[in-house]
Amino acid sequence: MIAKISGPGHEISEYAISDREMPVGSTLGAPKAALIIKATGALEKIFSCEAGTDVFRSLVVHHWDRNSGIPLLPSPGEFMVHPDRQEHLFELANGVTVHEKIFMLNGPPSGNGQRKVDPPAAYYTVELRNDGEQTVQMATYASVRLAGGYESPTHTSYDKRRRAFVAYNEEAPDVVRMAACSAEPDSYEVTLDIAKTNAAQFPGKLCDETIECCHDPLAIFHLDHRLKPGECSSFFFTLTFSIEGAGKARETLSSLPDADSALERTRKHYHEALGRAVLMTPESQVNRGVLWAKANMLRVQLLAQQGWCFVNDPTRSNNSVARDTAWYAYGGDFVTPQFTRESLLWYADHLTPDGMVVEYFDIRNGKTETYGLTMNDNTPLLILALWHQYCVTGDRSFLEAVYPKAKRAAEYILSQRGEHGLVWSRADGTGNYGIVGWRTVIQA
Repeated sequence: MIAKISGPGHEISEYAISDREMPVGSTLGAPKAALIIKATGALEKIFSCEAGTDVFRSLVVHHWDRNSGIPLLPSPGEFMVHPDRQEHLFELANGVTVHEKIFMLNGPPSGNGQRKVDPPAAYYTVELRNDGEQTVQMATYASVRLAGGYESPTHTSYDKRRRAFVAYNEEAPDVVRMAACSAEPDSYEVTLDIAKTNAAQFPGKLCDETIECCHDPLAIFHLDHRLKPGECSSFFFTLTFSIEGAGKARETLSSLPDADSALERTRKHYHEALGRAVLMTPESQVNRGVLWAKANMLRVQLLAQQGWCFVNDPTRSNNSVARDTAWYAYGGDFVTPQFTRESLLWYADHLTPDGMVVEYFDIRNGKTETYGLTMNDNTPLLILALWHQYCVTGDRSFLEAVYPKAKRAAEYILSQRGEHGLVWSRADGTGNYGIVGWRTVIQA
């Protein structure tokens, strides 16, 4: 593993690692969605914080030699891990070098309350360069599992003008997904044959048809390439969606920037954030750790139906926890104070009738949970986090707005004192329902 050197004598968080040594790929996030990359470099899944489930499963790219019909296997290559993206560089058996990049569109928020953000969009870029001495003819097949996390039948179609597969499920007809290709494919298909893109022989031209309704459909783009020595071919795939129906999904896809522009916008946002609250110590690993902490903060900042928030498992959970939000603010206040302000305010604005801070809420609908406890650690933690936000930002208007709520929460804490002056919590259960502080999810 190698860390690149950049800037005024400090190491920036960009790493190179053999693709034979990668235990797990990156998790990349944006305000509306997050993705996971497999250890192989393929895209594993995209999770929507608004839909509350995976909207896509794997996106995998394979290559075949057109003349012999054999699959082009990759030689050992290298992953480049960046705060805003993950890259994969390797060579195929025919001498063609492949350079892939995967990232989420994630530019700086703007507008009133910074509620204007980029739409959810994942990009998978591919560059093929013939470094050999002979002209090569090859075919690329990119396959996408369209059902995501839904179990009901999936309806699929193909939008020729946008070069995109369109999918929705019967259980959530308004959650419409689109998988698009930047280049005109030589053929396309929606199939139930999941082995087609791993065939031992060149699959050939696809049928240019979709399946109206089925379970777990596989969408495939097929692109042919003829590359002379030194020639390149570049293209990319875009995965996006809307929870507001097909019209909005098409509008979203049409509004997205091309891959180069999207990556530049995302890189600038990360570069600006990583440049805030710079810590430089004699220990390089500490410096890199702080840089990665800031990068990871950006990856989990979500804008859901309830506003700005974050969850501690952004590709599986819809619950934002008060203690996590409070502790997050101690670092986030120095990097993205507007985000931490908004995420803390939700809890201050939703105290229980008695004044206690809730355990967590569902970021889609605001449903809260207290586990039936009469006191928890979330309440004092939120008070401390609200004070920390003011100390860092000096925002007097924020202090004046939250002080009555923090005072009410503090008075509730005092009301739970026992005869010896100590604060007590009464609970009838075990595990989550019996532990007032941080807990692993255990029942005994």
